[in-house]
Amino acid sequence: MDPVIYSASPIQAFLGAIGGVAFMFFLGLAGMGWSVFRRKEAAAARIAAGCASVVVLVAGAAMAFFSLSSALSGDKTVTVLLDRKREVTRNCENGPCTSYVLETHTGQMYYDFTVARSAFDKAEDGACYEITYYPPNSMRESTATYQSASNITRIEKVSCP
Repeated sequence: MDPVIYSASPIQAFLGAIGGVAFMFFLGLAGMGWSVFRRKEAAAARIAAGCASVVVLVAGAAMAFFSLSSALSGDKTVTVLLDRKREVTRNCENGPCTSYVLETHTGQMYYDFTVARSAFDKAEDGACYEITYYPPNSMRESTATYQSASNITRIEKVSCP
């Protein structure tokens, strides 16, 4: 059995963020164009659309900044013990969405890794894994004992220390 249960390029790891930024920029620019070129609409509607477009563009720029900052800060590799696997279902715009989370730890540090379904299915509770990921950079305060990450490039099963 191959010890590598998941492998991805850095581009694949950030594909969700790239798609989200592209969508936000498209939506913001389309709204901005609508507010400028639709002269027949009421002025209040055009101003509201323009303001909403600016908010979407700023949010997209912030998402791009934090994703790029995370990518440029480099990846990190940790050896962890998998405590348990969880399927997390939440309400999304088009119905329920499921995320696959590996709850792990290394002594005093706890990690939650959001992984692809294929890696989730191959992971085994109680096994040790070497996980390479890009630590998230955001405005959230990080704690010294917990980190959550989803930009994962490699998961390899290793023997426990």
